[in-house]
Amino acid sequence: MSAIVTSPEDEDWFTNSHSWSIIMDRARQEVEAGKHDEFDKHASTIGVNFRFIEPPQRPQVARWLLRAVEALAGPEAAEHGWATEANRAHLEELAVMLRRIAPA
Repeated sequence: MSAIVTSPEDEDWFTNSHSWSIIMDRARQEVEAGKHDEFDKHASTIGVNFRFIEPPQRPQVARWLLRAVEALAGPEAAEHGWATEANRAHLEELAVMLRRIAPA
């Protein structure tokens, strides 16, 4: 099975379900106490579709995911066997999408 992240502009990013579960677990660590239900409302085992998230909430969901992706592409990459250029490039594609949704 695979997972998909879809931007508000219908840009898609795909990964396998195992990799997505790692991203989701790491992203949950970024969610503030009391907001886990909000995160779970938008992100699931099959991905995230930002088109279905209300525009005011999109940046927060994107930031939670972005912090996780940046950690997994950087200091935590080796922990998951992702310390290769191909893996980093794949995660960077998602990071680029998320940065557009949640600009700094």
